Amino acid sequence: MDRWGKRRLAYEIKHLREGYYVVAHFDAPPAAAKELDRVFRITDEVLRHIIVRREVN
Repeated sequence: MDRWGKRRLAYEIKHLREGYYVVAHFDAPPAAAKELDRVFRITDEVLRHIIVRREVN
């Protein structure tokens, strides 16, 4: 978990100019990422999120 802290947003979201940034790296099956995406979408405190799948070599 890499907590970047409070930062200025690139653009205003829901009348907010700052947000708390966090980068999390984890290993999980695709179903877990799908569930995490669903939970983030219904959580009011999460303004924006992105889930990126990293290829394992």
